[in-house]
Amino acid sequence: MIARYACPQIESIFSPIHRLRVFVEIERLFCSSQGCPDSILEDFSKVDLDLLLKDLAVKEKETRHETVAFIQALGLQMSKESLPYLHKGATSSDILDTCLAKQMADASDVVIQKIESLLETLKKKAIEHKDTHILGRSHGMSGEITSFGIILLGFYSEWTRNLERMKRAQEEISVGKFSGAMGNYVHIDPEIEKTICKSLGLGFEPVSTQVVPRDRHAYFMSVLGILGASMERLSIEVRNLSQSLIQEVAEGFGKDQTGSSAMPHKRNPILSENLTGLARMIRAYVSPSLENVSLWYERDMSHSSVERIAIEDSLHLVCFGLSRLNGVIKDLYVDTDRMAHNIDQVKG
Repeated sequence: MIARYACPQIESIFSPIHRLRVFVEIERLFCSSQGCPDSILEDFSKVDLDLLLKDLAVKEKETRHETVAFIQALGLQMSKESLPYLHKGATSSDILDTCLAKQMADASDVVIQKIESLLETLKKKAIEHKDTHILGRSHGMSGEITSFGIILLGFYSEWTRNLERMKRAQEEISVGKFSGAMGNYVHIDPEIEKTICKSLGLGFEPVSTQVVPRDRHAYFMSVLGILGASMERLSIEVRNLSQSLIQEVAEGFGKDQTGSSAMPHKRNPILSENLTGLARMIRAYVSPSLENVSLWYERDMSHSSVERIAIEDSLHLVCFGLSRLNGVIKDLYVDTDRMAHNIDQVKG
């Protein structure tokens, strides 16, 4: 994600160094579950992640296989006694999918916290304006009088549903696997899978293939798409009520802020417009995520390139967008006199 729209928490969770940290922990848990000597487990605690990252880059150029490169690079820092235990009977996706599940579950906590913060802001603003009369509109035309608080309460209710959706999406994606190349436990005891996943705070896939089925990821991304749509709906409400001749609300405006290079007096709803654009990008990643569901046989790799871009980018955009939207609502200027004037204009 470009720095302009990056979320620091998401950046940390999906950083290459943190991803390697999870890889190493998964391998440590796997070795531990096989009953390897304590001396080998101590080797894991001494792994230099920065060096591992450099060695991995070199090995991947040679092997053109990320997981093989990781095991080889890790082996450079481990004792010879540990090598027979490393990755024994496992497949790449046992590490990759379990790590991704952990990252997405942790990222969900960030999204949930930001939704809860937005809900608090909406609730406070709705209560503040429960008796603020405003002209209701349908089809873009003036209708009956309503309350601005009720309008905000509708958005609060929508985001309450979104909070529950996100919690379900987190539960859906919090599933790892350690069932081997075809998902049939030929070389790995199912109890090992349960132990590893539980230690990471994950459930385990009841019936996997070589990978965790991608309907889980598609559901997660679809929920992010809905969050984007809801962000856009609230942003457009702000934009519409900010228009010339309506002017019932306005985004917070800094002392030295300028509305336009040619017309500096303008108070454009630039943050809400920005959120509308970000929502388009979030939704754009939903379609390829749905297409990832239909992998060939026990697995192909067509999903990988999509996920490396779409999942992290979507989470960045959602988290950044939620923080920005929260700020827009918190700092929203509500012109109650203008609302009353507009009601009078239509003889309300």
